[in-house]
Parts: sequence; structure tokens; C-alpha cells
Amino acid sequence: MPGLSGVIRVLGLVFIAQAIGALSQSILYRELRTREVYVVQLIATVVANLAVMIPMALFGFGYWSLVVGILTQTALTSILLRQRVQLPLTPVFS
Repeated sequence: MPGLSGVIRVLGLVFIAQAIGALSQSILYRELRTREVYVVQLIATVVANLAVMIPMALFGFGYWSLVVGILTQTALTSILLRQRVQLPLTPVFS
């Protein structure tokens, strides 16, 4: 399918967005702060659906509304998880 290659390329960005929040999510799970992880995931899902997926679908973007919505949800989850943990941006060597 010719249109599928663009979708796969854009969905490849999901892996990068997930990697940004993976360490923060793991730290929260290790500290038994699972409720915070679930709340962040719920907020990201609701915001992505209401602010991105549904409006794009109503304006006729078709399957691209799902693609952009998934990318938005993953990126928002990663950003919110990083804010919860406050990780330093520079590596520390000892």
C-alpha cells in the first residue's frame, strides 16, 4: 500500500517518545508510585483524544487523526512522567 509508508515513518517517532519517559516511569514504579503513572496516562489519553484525534477526524484527516493522536498521547505521557520525577538532564559519572 503506497500510503502506508508515511504512516509507518511517523509512527516510528512513538518509540523515541516512549524512550524519553521510560526511565521516569521505571523510577515511579520502583518507588511504588503507580497511581501517578496511571493518572498521567489517563490525562494524556483524554487530552490526546479530545484535543487532537476527535477534531482532526471531524475535519476529515481520516486515519492520520489516529496516527497524530497516538504520537501526541505518547509524547504527552513522556513529558508528564519526566516532570513527576525531575531527572537531571546531564549524566553524572562517579
